[in-house]
Formats: sequence, C-alpha cells, structure tokens
Amino acid sequence: GVLLGFVGTGTIAEAIVDGLCAECSGDISMIVSPRGAEIAAGLASRHKSVRIAASNQDVVDTADILVLAIRPQVGDKPRRPF
Repeated sequence: GVLLGFVGTGTIAEAIVDGLCAECSGDISMIVSPRGAEIAAGLASRHKSVRIAASNQDVVDTADILVLAIRPQVGDKPRRPF
C-alpha cells in the first residue's frame, strides 16, 4: 500500500483525510503531523488507517507521498528541521 503523509493537520487536512478514508479501499495508510493535536487525535480515532507521527520530520521521512497542508505564510518561512 501507499503511505500518504500530511504536514499540517488543520481544517483542510482533516477534510482531505476524512474524504479519502470514506472512499479508499484500504490500500492507503495515512500519517499526520502532531502539530494540530486535537484534529490529529480525532482523525486517528475515527480512521484505523490514520496514525499520528512523532514530528513533521517523521512525516517527511516516512511518507511515500507528501501533502503540505499549511498556510501560505507558514510555507514562505523556511524552517529546519521540520
């Protein structure tokens, strides 16, 4: 299967993950960043295919496909490490 990773766990990421989980056949697993802790916890509790990463860097290092679900102003500021 494919591991889809989300950096940024806000309203948009929540909607995407909920939508994918409603439609996916189980071939896709998802890892979400812990930054939006409340939303991340809700996603992990609602969907068995979702787990919370230890950090944003964990998402980047682990995911097969990466979704940057961050606000533009956050994306404009380079930060290392994630």
